[in-house]
Amino acid sequence: MDVTDAIASARFLVRRLTPTECERLQGFPDGWTRIPYRGRLPDECPDGPRYKALGNSMCVPCMRWIGERIQMVDAVLCDDISESGNARYQRESNGIMTEP
Repeated sequence: MDVTDAIASARFLVRRLTPTECERLQGFPDGWTRIPYRGRLPDECPDGPRYKALGNSMCVPCMRWIGERIQMVDAVLCDDISESGNARYQRESNGIMTEP
């Protein structure tokens, strides 16, 4: 392989995202996954467990959006039920719909 081949193949490489970049993409603050690990200080936490934690998590802005939409639908359904006089379900004080 000569220098030209090395440069040509290097153009198509994609670098791995850092844990901090992954935290930002998922809506977490910088260093969110930097925790004590196996007796090590948080600053010595290896990247592997940080990537694993981020891979097992859910994107905060997306989950917030989904939760807000569920609340909107719940509010609409409660209004429809109260207007129609359908007493099959009632809202408890904690917001959960139950049968009377």
